[in-house]
Amino acid sequence: MISGTNRNNKYYNITIQNVYNGIYLLSGSSTLTDAGNEIGTIDDGATVIGAGSPGSIGNGSQATWGIRTFAQGNLKIFNCEIKNVTCTGINSVDGIFVDNNSFSPVSTDTTRIYNNKVYNLLNSNTSPTSHRVYGIRVNNPANISSVSMIYNNFIYGLNNASANTSSRQLIGIYAQESGNGLNSVHNILFNSVRLSPSGISCQNSCFELGTTSGAVLQIYNNIFSNFTSAQTGNARHYCMVTPSGSYPGNAGSTSDHNDLYIANAVNGFTGLTGTTNRATLANWKNAFTPNQDVSSFSQDPGIISSTDLHIAAGINTQLESGSLNISGLEFDIDSDTRPGPSGSTNGGGTFPDVGADEFDGIPVDNIPPSISYSLLQNSSSISARVFQMSL
Repeated sequence: MISGTNRNNKYYNITIQNVYNGIYLLSGSSTLTDAGNEIGTIDDGATVIGAGSPGSIGNGSQATWGIRTFAQGNLKIFNCEIKNVTCTGINSVDGIFVDNNSFSPVSTDTTRIYNNKVYNLLNSNTSPTSHRVYGIRVNNPANISSVSMIYNNFIYGLNNASANTSSRQLIGIYAQESGNGLNSVHNILFNSVRLSPSGISCQNSCFELGTTSGAVLQIYNNIFSNFTSAQTGNARHYCMVTPSGSYPGNAGSTSDHNDLYIANAVNGFTGLTGTTNRATLANWKNAFTPNQDVSSFSQDPGIISSTDLHIAAGINTQLESGSLNISGLEFDIDSDTRPGPSGSTNGGGTFPDVGADEFDGIPVDNIPPSISYSLLQNSSSISARVFQMSL
């Protein structure tokens, strides 16, 4: 028997509907990965997984997904629309699930998940047994060269009827759920996640990390907005969740320039560190040593609608020019230039906007300046003295 891998296959301009699952790229071995495979579009085409009605993908009791992969090196998933994926049993629902053996030392090089729209995912089962719904879920292997780039994605319309209140059952982006992934890197950049589940009795989070002793995380320029209505008891909703109070990931992890917005503070929290709820953005920032999300803010992002995460032009917002420039990510989900977009009359400037959509807003700076000075010492002199400060 000749052993080998599947390489450089391009799955472009695909329409999938009325099936139990979407696409599954599966390597036969976690130590012999496929390489260079892509799921996306070409020549202004479209890849759409799911039809216009709920339950177009799945609608049975087994685990279901839009796109799932295992042991894929240099993988790309881009420009895909994944919608109306449903499970009726006590199993998971995934929009995009990139899985690997998290203890494997084999590198998967760079995984890119970008410019996707993932929405209307549902698990309708009311059991208290854990059965999660994920927008995007990624597990890296334990190799320093394994890097995920998750950027320019819209995620919204997720819901779960689960009665489980011991862990988050609804998660926008989940990095390293399976643990380990030692020394690998997850880059979570320029994403727009909006959670607004209806009648939900379980916990949920816009972003979550599964371990702080494995992968290093860089979390920048995202909108994590949670519009869950008031909850009671152990049912809670969050912007971000990490299992540790030291870092938002392994040593070296950083998070900043994000919009962390909680619309309803009744059992709604900016974050969870370990078992400690962090109600406000200030609580979240100060939970870490060193502090994280120093330049982040909390503001209703002002999207066009609950089904369109683009930002309305002309509004006054901290999202405008609130991001850091990141090399290689000079275009948004619509291929508009960052910073910009072209033809801007209000914003533009030298810095890109927060979230997946680059828009023409009016900048608002609500972050106080950092002021340092030296106290004047006691003196008997009556001459004029100089008080110096730096701003």
